[in-house]
Amino acid sequence: MLKGEDGKAVACNIKAQRQQQQERERAAHEELRRREEAKQREELARLQQLEACRRRQEEELHRVEVEKERALELQRREKELREKLLCNLLKKSSGKKSPDTQEQAGQETSGADDLIMGVLSRVNGLKPEKSVVVQNVDVKKSREGAEITTKT
Repeated sequence: MLKGEDGKAVACNIKAQRQQQQERERAAHEELRRREEAKQREELARLQQLEACRRRQEEELHRVEVEKERALELQRREKELREKLLCNLLKKSSGKKSPDTQEQAGQETSGADDLIMGVLSRVNGLKPEKSVVVQNVDVKKSREGAEITTKT
């Protein structure tokens, strides 16, 4: 070891170097800690954005499902009303005729049932199971639905 003043100076110098080294290590450690915290904050913000996006998508999906159910219910109701209207029109048009005999009335009822089934099949886009001649009824199918008119 060194003796005297030089020895004290060297010892102080070594002590100062150790302190400087410790300060550099503390500063580096502190910088590393700050960077890690910044990364964690960024990751948290990214996850929050993803969660918000997921929630918005779920809400939109729910709105679409509700609207789909509503549309299907409206279509079902429209179909019921069309069928009811058609039955009423057919009953009205067949009710105008006065049958001469009971046998003729029975045949007309059977014919009216066949007529109703044939027209309903056409309205719903199906082919009738048996051939039906539809008289006095026009069925026009369009994009909005079927338009049924009776010929007089």
